[in-house]
Amino acid sequence: MHINVAGPVAIVLLFACSNSTSELGELPKPFTHATAMGDCAPWDGAAVSILLTTGPVDSTVQPSPPFLRLAIWKSRSSLGSNVFAWPSDEPVGAASYCATADSCEAADTGRVQFGETGSDGTLVGKFELSFRNKGPVAGGFRAAWQERRVLCG
Repeated sequence: MHINVAGPVAIVLLFACSNSTSELGELPKPFTHATAMGDCAPWDGAAVSILLTTGPVDSTVQPSPPFLRLAIWKSRSSLGSNVFAWPSDEPVGAASYCATADSCEAADTGRVQFGETGSDGTLVGKFELSFRNKGPVAGGFRAAWQERRVLCG
């Protein structure tokens, strides 16, 4: 008797790869690292920042340029499998690209889609941003969660 396992194996592989960065898109160049941490919204509410950088970051200092900051003005627990886009009626987030310490540009429009949060706190997602001068920037991220003491509200 011959058992065909190609079907079940293909399904397992499909599920194993469903949160891969290849499906989400790669980090846009020149970035090699993605880090997520707690932050505060402009009105002092809970927020999450995702930093795309060219090297590891320390949550206590400003990253070295170039870097891209995605800020979602929601609590970490409300991100999973949701999409946040701006501009919108409800302020949900912002993004900025800093090419140098003296040259940062805010995104005119943005869309960030999150996947399920990993058991280790890793945030997974993809984004599309549009900047007036820089133009469009898009990609995916698998951002390791970095604990940071934040006092909002």
